[in-house]
Amino acid sequence: MNPYHCDFLNFVFEGVTLLGDGLFTVAFCVVLLFVKKRYLSFIVFLSFATSGILTQVIKDFVIEARPALFLEKTKYPYFINHVTLHNFHSFPSGHSTSAFALVSIIAFAVEDKKYAIPLLLLATIISYSRIYLGQHFLLDVSVGSFIGVLFSVICWMSFQSFYEDLKLK
Repeated sequence: MNPYHCDFLNFVFEGVTLLGDGLFTVAFCVVLLFVKKRYLSFIVFLSFATSGILTQVIKDFVIEARPALFLEKTKYPYFINHVTLHNFHSFPSGHSTSAFALVSIIAFAVEDKKYAIPLLLLATIISYSRIYLGQHFLLDVSVGSFIGVLFSVICWMSFQSFYEDLKLK
């Protein structure tokens, strides 16, 4: 899944991966507060926090090597020089968890559902960026994505009584 590298894609995926960072999700929640969507901000944050906690607990119990360590004795040519490569705690991907926790809630909240598929495609691209950058394997991002979606569904269903306050028009 990772043989197509060029300077342009390196640049794109280095930026895209930041959208899966927890700081981005927290900043997004703050923006929602400023636009008076406090219930939606709460559910996004709750989904992000609970899925993130589970992901971190799993990382502490499953000490899985990241691609840099796993492939260190090979001649794998696609690591990007200035991207920090970590050695352990690959499983599951926290960026994928965060991206899908955020995007799934927003996809539920948008009134016009034609935006749901592009939003989920964005989360998929964010998750793939972790593979492209040599930080995770496919299983890592798949399980992280599943955890993000699962907690989004649980949080959304738990707060459906606030549905009118949650909609994004």
